[in-house]
Amino acid sequence: MNIVIKLPNNTRDRILTFPFLHSLHKYFAKKIEENEEEEEEVLNFHLISLKADIDILNLLPFHAYYHELDDTDVKNVFSAHRACVTFKIDRPDIYISTTESFVDASLGKQLGIKTKVGFEIGKNKWLFNKRIDFLEGQHQSVQYFNLLRAFTDELPTIPNATSRKLDPVYKDWSEKPYTVINLDLIDGKVNSEWIEFFDLFENKTFVLLCKELPLVEQNVFLQDYVNKLPTKNSYKIFIYNSNIDFGKLISYAVTLVTHESYIMHLSAYIGAYVFYLNKVENLKLTGAEYFAGNVRDFSVKGNAYAQAFDDIYAYIEEKTKQTEEN
Repeated sequence: MNIVIKLPNNTRDRILTFPFLHSLHKYFAKKIEENEEEEEEVLNFHLISLKADIDILNLLPFHAYYHELDDTDVKNVFSAHRACVTFKIDRPDIYISTTESFVDASLGKQLGIKTKVGFEIGKNKWLFNKRIDFLEGQHQSVQYFNLLRAFTDELPTIPNATSRKLDPVYKDWSEKPYTVINLDLIDGKVNSEWIEFFDLFENKTFVLLCKELPLVEQNVFLQDYVNKLPTKNSYKIFIYNSNIDFGKLISYAVTLVTHESYIMHLSAYIGAYVFYLNKVENLKLTGAEYFAGNVRDFSVKGNAYAQAFDDIYAYIEEKTKQTEEN
C-alpha cells in the first residue's frame, strides 16, 4: 500500500503534523497485519515536502520515502505538475493533503491517485473524494488528526509523539550536564540580557547557538561572543547546519532555552524540556502539547526576561545539583 502525503510548507506546521503521521502509520500498519489475504502487502509512506528543513522527517520513528519540492514548484498547478513527473511512486493508493492550498489539493489528481483526502475548503473540495471539515479555532495538530476520519469513525487518542532515539553529541553528557541556549539578536547583536543571565551561574556548561544567523557567519560570531562572557562557566558553540545534529544535541541536554517557534516544537517532539521565550505566538492553537517533551511558555514582549530567567536558573541548579554532589 502506497500512501502519499503532502506536508505543510512551513517547518513548524510540518512538525505539528507528526502526531497525525504517527497515528496514520499505526492505523494502516495494523490493517495490513490483520489482512490475511494479502500476506506480502507492504506499507509505504511517501512524504512530499519542501526541500528546506526536509531532514526533520528523518526524525520520524518509521521508514518513509521523501519527495522534495522547491519553492518554485508550488507556485501554481502547472509548476506542481512538472515536479510531480519526477516523483517515483509505484501505484499510489491514497493521497492526503494536510494543507489549505489549492495547488497541494491538485497533486492527487496529477499523480493519478483514486482516493484523495483533504479539507473541505473552497474549491479544494472538488479535488477530493473524501472531504474532512476544517474547523477554525482548533489546535493545529487536532485539525491534522481529523484527517483520520476519512478512514475510521473511531479516532484514537492523539499520542504524545516522540522521535526515534538519537545518539549523543557529547559522550560525557551524563558526567558533564549542559544547557543549550539559542541566542536572540537585537539589531544584529546578542540581546544584552544574556550576559546577566550567564553571570548568575558558576561552573556550569552552556552550549550556545544562534539559528537566526546565516550558516557562514555562525562560527566567528559565536566565538567572539564567548570571549565576552563570564569565565566562571564553560561554553561550547554549536553550528546549526542540520536538524538531525541539533536533535542529537538536545536529546541529552538539561534543557533548551529558545525564542524560535520551530526550534521549540522540534525540541518538544524529540522529548526535551524547553523554556520558550515567547514574543508573539498563540500556543492555544499551535502549542507542543501533543509531543513527549515539556514546554514552559514565558511571554517576553518588550524583552521582559527577568521572570523567565529566575525560573530557568532554579531549574538548571536543581537538575545539575546531583551531578555536582557526586
